[in-house]
Amino acid sequence: MFGYKRTNGVEQAAREFFRKPLADDFGKATNYSLEEAIRFAKTWDGWRQKLYQPLFDIVEDRGDDAYGDLLDALPLAGPGLISKALAREFGNQRQFDAGVLDGCGGNEQLAKLILHGENYVAMSLADAAQEYFAATQDVV
Repeated sequence: MFGYKRTNGVEQAAREFFRKPLADDFGKATNYSLEEAIRFAKTWDGWRQKLYQPLFDIVEDRGDDAYGDLLDALPLAGPGLISKALAREFGNQRQFDAGVLDGCGGNEQLAKLILHGENYVAMSLADAAQEYFAATQDVV
């Protein structure tokens, strides 16, 4: 997304994520089935819901929409950050922001995308899952 200056990179990534198992186009990457991809999309949405309360008093200066956008993108910072957030290991906004940057491997662009983006990750995954699942069904 960053290298190609794409504005809809999340949507394209979600579509690619579901295209790969149907095309058996993994290269050297780990193979996964369409069913596993759908399960991943459902899990992503579950993380968003589980993170709501543990971070509610930590994240500052956000309205409902911006807080929802943050929770939607937060899994991009990795499972370590998710575990720390669920365990309530962040005491304040500064620690949380540093944790996001660390979870992003120091990539400031990705951290900014997570902390301040409007990415619609869960929606993009759900839309792609529905589209590619439908493509595998026989139409009567």
